[in-house]
Amino acid sequence: MIKRNYGWALLTGLIMIFSLMSCEQEDRFVGYNVVGEGAAGFHNAYVELLATTLGPDTLRTDRKLLQNAVIGVYDEPILGKNKAYFYSQVRLGTLNPQFGTNAVVDSVVLLIPAYSKKNDTIATEHRLINTRYGLSNTDNSCTVTDTIYTYETRRKFRLDSIYGNRNSVMTLQVHRVTQSLQSIDSAKYSNQSHSIGELFGSMQFNAEAFTRSTADVHSSSRSDSTLLVNELNPVVRMKLDGMKDFVQQNIVGAQGSSSLGDQVSFLNQVLQGIRIGVAEENGFLLTFNPANINLIAYISSDNASFTDENGNGIDDTEEDCPVHTIKPRKNETLNFIIGSSLSEMSGSKYYNVVYSQIFNEAGSVVYNQTNQPVNYLEGMGGAKVKLSLDPQQIEAVRDSVRNNNWVISQAHFKVYPDLSAQGSWPIPQYLHVYNYTNGKLIPDYGTPQGFTSGNVQAFPFLQISQPYDATKGYYLLRVTEFIKNIVEGNAAIDDLALNMGNYIGNSGSDYFYSPPNAWFSNQAYNPFRLAITGTHPSSNPSHKLQLEILYNKRQN
Repeated sequence: MIKRNYGWALLTGLIMIFSLMSCEQEDRFVGYNVVGEGAAGFHNAYVELLATTLGPDTLRTDRKLLQNAVIGVYDEPILGKNKAYFYSQVRLGTLNPQFGTNAVVDSVVLLIPAYSKKNDTIATEHRLINTRYGLSNTDNSCTVTDTIYTYETRRKFRLDSIYGNRNSVMTLQVHRVTQSLQSIDSAKYSNQSHSIGELFGSMQFNAEAFTRSTADVHSSSRSDSTLLVNELNPVVRMKLDGMKDFVQQNIVGAQGSSSLGDQVSFLNQVLQGIRIGVAEENGFLLTFNPANINLIAYISSDNASFTDENGNGIDDTEEDCPVHTIKPRKNETLNFIIGSSLSEMSGSKYYNVVYSQIFNEAGSVVYNQTNQPVNYLEGMGGAKVKLSLDPQQIEAVRDSVRNNNWVISQAHFKVYPDLSAQGSWPIPQYLHVYNYTNGKLIPDYGTPQGFTSGNVQAFPFLQISQPYDATKGYYLLRVTEFIKNIVEGNAAIDDLALNMGNYIGNSGSDYFYSPPNAWFSNQAYNPFRLAITGTHPSSNPSHKLQLEILYNKRQN
């Protein structure tokens, strides 16, 4: 336990008490520079803080929190390295799958969805991938009535969901998981790992992804075309050559076995899951949506419609034709259920077990030192900033509420990025706060147990979780109900924690949303890093991290 040194704070506390008591003689109107602009009846007062950067911590990383997931690695000198893997169970898309005669797995392809803006297209290419024919074969007179060309259009995109060195080239790897991932009800944490087996696939990967569309165009009428495939969102497409052999032996070769008859048997006896990650130790972090990931096996088998009694490789009905449409082999697909989307089969609904494993290695930042000029936050790395209020200054506020008829209207922090320390790191959109002492939500985000203030939900959720204001250069984080509880209800003066990201559920339809608990945030897939102005006396006074209280006077 670190001892707080409030010696320096005692002097500032006495100054604060004096300034609060003399506030009536001082017209400290601040309506021009705070939320509630133009409200000339407001005064403001400041309460000093002690800020402490706390080191990387273990995060909850299971499906409940993985609206997005991260794979990759990023390492830099200040906050060090984050390396992330994604684990997912794999289920059969069809129970008791049936395959044709002499079925062979041609390929297994993993499709990882990626985020990109449509105007980020780098290149477009078109190619002919197949030609087939319409035939008329009567009275041993075979003629071509139509030629159908299948064209593929492929578009290349630069990805937006990249954090780190986007010019890096990394080795994307998929391994078989050889240990049960347990049930959907089992909590998963960032420091957990599961045994892996053989390498299912590997490919070189940069910050690019592709969309594909295919269409049939008829020679008889160029306007007569049929769209076959139309991928609207870019994907990273990866062939899993090692998994091709696995599927051939354990699924196609095991057709009819009990292990393919139900999902539990498949998970326990055939394939527990896969792990996706990278081989390198520095590069970039890629964010993707685990609900839209796909895994497909492409399989060919003997075509039962193909007859060739003379053994010349041509279907007997097409012997006299100038072209041939009936092939000796036909193609089919076997889809797997992977990722976090809800799946339904035979009346049953279930989710796969998914989670992220995150390795953190420290950089040059020294953690657990109070009252520094700069403090640091790190999303999936777990670093956060503890905020400790000065009890003597809080008591001065209580005294003014009791004796000077103060009515607290709002309390907030203005958190300024330290642009010099921030350097080239992009500034994240959201920060949020929670009660660090007891690990719970603060009252402003809902009405947790023990809430005593009469001013329930003074600010709706979307007003509390305000994004970074690039024009004003700060985040404004309201803690009104937390402070009113302390000042008006004599609640304990708990420490707060300033954390990266936002609570999950922040959308236009969640105006009065209340998160279920303090850890229900997007931190597990938030790769951002942030340097903020601290509480040291040498910090820029206009950017210093402190509590600002807005109040007016109750009329007797």
